[in-house]
Amino acid sequence: MDVTTFTAASVEGKTDHDGAYHFDLQLPRYLAGRPLDRGATKVLIEATVKDTAGHSESRGEPITVSESAFLLTAIPEGGTLVPGLENQVFLVASYPDGAPVEANLKVRSRSGDEQDVSTNAGGLAVLTLKKPLRDEVLQIDATDKEGEKVSVPVLLQARAGDDQVLLRAEKAVYRAGIRFG
Repeated sequence: MDVTTFTAASVEGKTDHDGAYHFDLQLPRYLAGRPLDRGATKVLIEATVKDTAGHSESRGEPITVSESAFLLTAIPEGGTLVPGLENQVFLVASYPDGAPVEANLKVRSRSGDEQDVSTNAGGLAVLTLKKPLRDEVLQIDATDKEGEKVSVPVLLQARAGDDQVLLRAEKAVYRAGIRFG
């Protein structure tokens, strides 16, 4: 499914005595992925089965395919990096279908700072960038529990301007009427 649905590959055959038919499909070398899906795209696998009486049944199942075994994303705590302040960056690892990935990550910044972190069962890790002064490129090398490796550069943009504030709360949600300080 690109701009429109098209047939990328097909295969025909007969089921075995247990009613199973095993097949492999060679997909095109290039499929248009969406930026919001980090390059992953949907492929509709559709099967039509005809019995000996000539009756046909068809079913389709969309699957997500990606060039990478899993996807990596980095999100600064303020949406963009705040120059001159310590920033937390959330790292998210997920399979193309959205399932979280537990992985070991080696993260290198442009300044040469290197950190090793691991994602939790939810596919999330947090690292700290020490006072970036401008846009930053993180080189993330990751390995999941199955031994699959992914290496990607991730650009993090910095806010413009000299005067910046970064508010970091102790909790994500506060009850109305609570007093601080």
